[in-house]
Amino acid sequence: MNGENNTNGIDYRADGGTPACAQIKKEPKIISILKGVGFFGGYFAIQLAVEFAAAVVVSALYYMKTADIDPNAAAEYITGVINKNSMLIMIFVDLLVIGAAALFVLLVRKSPGREDNMMLFNKVPRIECLLALGIGFTANYALNIVFAYVTEILPPEIFEDYAEATTVYTMGGIIPYIIAGVILAPIVEELVFRGFMLTRFRRAMPDWLAIGLVGVIFGVIHGNIVQAVYASCLGFVLGAIFVKCNSLYASVLAHFGFNLASLPGFLTSIEGSKLAENTTFLLLNALLSYASVFLFVSFLVILFLRPKETRRSGDL
Repeated sequence: MNGENNTNGIDYRADGGTPACAQIKKEPKIISILKGVGFFGGYFAIQLAVEFAAAVVVSALYYMKTADIDPNAAAEYITGVINKNSMLIMIFVDLLVIGAAALFVLLVRKSPGREDNMMLFNKVPRIECLLALGIGFTANYALNIVFAYVTEILPPEIFEDYAEATTVYTMGGIIPYIIAGVILAPIVEELVFRGFMLTRFRRAMPDWLAIGLVGVIFGVIHGNIVQAVYASCLGFVLGAIFVKCNSLYASVLAHFGFNLASLPGFLTSIEGSKLAENTTFLLLNALLSYASVFLFVSFLVILFLRPKETRRSGDL
C-alpha cells in the first residue's frame, strides 16, 4: 500500500485470476463517499428494524400475560429479555445483511466499469491467508496487553460501559455467541465496512485516508469508549490487510482470528463459570497466545524470505 488511490489502474494477479483492482468508471468523489455511507446506513437500518421488531414482540407477549401494566416493570422486563437474547437477535440481523449483500453482488457482478466490486472474491495465496489469521490472533493479544496497562492509569468509570456491554454478550450462552460473534460477525462486518464501504471511499481519496475513516466509523459504532478505541485500531489493521491483499477473504480471516482469540475470555466471564480458576485452562490459553505470536512471526518471515516470483503462487 503506497498511500495513493490504487483503483486507477489494472493490477492483474500473478495467478491469472480476477484483476486485483481493475480500471473503474469515473464518478464524482462525493457520490462514491455517499455510496459508502449508504451501505453503512443500510446495515444500521436493518439492525434497528430487527431490534425494534424484537422489542414489539416481547412487549406484546408481556402485556398478554400480565394484567398489571406497570411501565417501569414492563421496561425492565423487555430490556432483560432483549439483552439475554441479544446474540440471537444479532444472528438474525447478520443473516439478513448477508442475504441483502448477496442480492446486491448478483445485481452488480457484471456491471461494466465496476470491476473493483469483484475484488471481494479475489483468491489469496495460502501463506497470506495464514498470515492474516495470525495477525488477527496477535492483534487481539496485543490490544489486551495494552488495555491491561491502560486500566491501571485511567479512571474506572470509563470501563463501566465496556463491562456492561461484555456482560450482555455473555447472557445468551456460548453457542449463540460463537455463531454471532465468532462466525457471522467477521463476515458481515467485513462485507459492510471493508468490502462495500472502503471500496467506495477508495474511489474518492487516498488509501490511507479511506482506511482511517472507515476504521474510525467501525470503532464508533461499537458504542462505548473502550470498544470504540480498540475496534478502531482493529479497523485500521483490517483495512490495511484488505487493501494489501486486494481481497475480502484475507480481512475476514484476520477478523475471525481476532474474535476467536476473544473466546477464552468470554468463557471465563460466563456467570457461574469457574474456568478463571482452572489452571489447565489458563495454561492452554497462555500457550495459545504465545503460539499465535510465534506462528505470525514465522509466516511473516517465510513470506518475505521467499523469492519474489513465488510469493503470489500460494505455495508454502
